[in-house]
Amino acid sequence: MNCFGKKLTILGWIKYAIAYMISLSYGWMICFVIGYSTLKYGRGYFQVKKREDPPEILQNPDYGEHHTVRLGDVNIHYVAKGKSEAPLILMLHGFPDFWFSWKNQLIEFGKTHYAVAMDLRGYGESDKLPYLRSYEIPEILEDVDKLITHLGKNQAILIGHDWGGFIAAEYVKKYPDRVSKLILLNSSESRVMGQVMKTDLKQFLSSWYIFFFQLILLPELTFLGRDFGALENLYVGADKKPLLKGEELEAYKFTFSRPAATTCAINYYRANFDLSKSSKITSKISCPTMVVWGQDDTFLTLKVATGLTKLMENIKFEFLNAGHFVHLEKPKQVNKFIRSFIRK
Repeated sequence: MNCFGKKLTILGWIKYAIAYMISLSYGWMICFVIGYSTLKYGRGYFQVKKREDPPEILQNPDYGEHHTVRLGDVNIHYVAKGKSEAPLILMLHGFPDFWFSWKNQLIEFGKTHYAVAMDLRGYGESDKLPYLRSYEIPEILEDVDKLITHLGKNQAILIGHDWGGFIAAEYVKKYPDRVSKLILLNSSESRVMGQVMKTDLKQFLSSWYIFFFQLILLPELTFLGRDFGALENLYVGADKKPLLKGEELEAYKFTFSRPAATTCAINYYRANFDLSKSSKITSKISCPTMVVWGQDDTFLTLKVATGLTKLMENIKFEFLNAGHFVHLEKPKQVNKFIRSFIRK
């Protein structure tokens, strides 16, 4: 068995051994960076501002109403905008994110739909469970399915970014009748991602953080450095200008300064390292699908998106001059694409 309590074959042990050797090599490089940063910033590098009260922007009623519901073994928080009897649009965020990243979509689609942005388990105000297995994809899929049922719906339009998109694609594979349309924002499907990582050197190198996140504590320490400076470095547009400023940046720093928040977010990578274990596909996915892609993504290559044509029977692509966080960088254009797609 490996450290996650899973039985492994000899090939599995070899794969994990290689993965951890790669992880350790990245770990040494990050240790060098931390050492340099400590010399540059002194003890202040490790100091995190104490944040007791949430920024007012997180309670802005324009974004919708806050709810928390018990779904099996976990409390899930979500923000809802619009009339509950309207068709459901359910939005799933990525890493490192929470419901707040969908604020522009909540305002726009709450006009015509019941727009809901959930905090995935381990994120935001949803429960932060202590066990690594709690963050395996099947557990997340059950949360999504139970939430749709809780909201009184048989079907939903699913929108997912980054990890949220991978989860949405897995959900369509498992519950095809529960999704009327699928929208992926700079995201893909697990097996496609795994295949591209094996065959495309650029994507393999761009995915260095996946291996780094397999280490213990060091990723968390890096994330916390310079008072969550990683958030400022990650959330930049195609022009390298910051996407989060002022109170919005504070909202993210407050959220990820909660106890265990950073570890739970990183645990998605630890619990789902082997992408080949995702659901197998016996036939093409027939759900109408749209991919909105920021072409200056530094984490995912275009092949991760175009590889979906092998899986999706009915798929279209929209491209923007944007980075990974396309819905934050180009909210009006993204909303326009989504509006046009869901009207058809």
